[in-house]
Amino acid sequence: MVKGPKSFQIAQIRHFAAARNSLIPADQLQRAPFDYFTLQGKAFLMSPRVLSIGQCGPDQAAISGMLRDYFNAQVTTADRGSDALEQLRQSEFELILINRKLDVDYSDGMLILEDLQADEQFRTIPVMLISNFSEWQEKAVAAGALYGFGKAELQAPETIQRLEEVLGGAD
Repeated sequence: MVKGPKSFQIAQIRHFAAARNSLIPADQLQRAPFDYFTLQGKAFLMSPRVLSIGQCGPDQAAISGMLRDYFNAQVTTADRGSDALEQLRQSEFELILINRKLDVDYSDGMLILEDLQADEQFRTIPVMLISNFSEWQEKAVAAGALYGFGKAELQAPETIQRLEEVLGGAD
């Protein structure tokens, strides 16, 4: 539906704005077609969406802050696997982060990873385990996840690089 290299159809822009909570001003959404350069500098680039499962409040705040600061990511949280599945059915995510032990009931986050890998609808979404222990990272990779990171490594260059491979360039 794109007309030429510089203009967009309003239906596409409304779709992207709604799907990604874009920051395009409402007055620009009402005009169509409009020039791409009108959108430059208006945060039209969509923020990556991350689903974070099973973190406690302080850890979630730290993870969300880091993802927001480095990647301008929007983070959605889920306490349990069932909450996560509901979120995944409602929205699209570029990355799923699963705590090794869920804060709400200390259940095993690896079971959620296994459920996601078994579901054809969700197995293509990249998943990382949140754990400081390399043996658990290796188990997660063997189960289909990408090598994740621990909370102690949030600001480490290796963590940023791993996330950058999924979410795109860090700001």
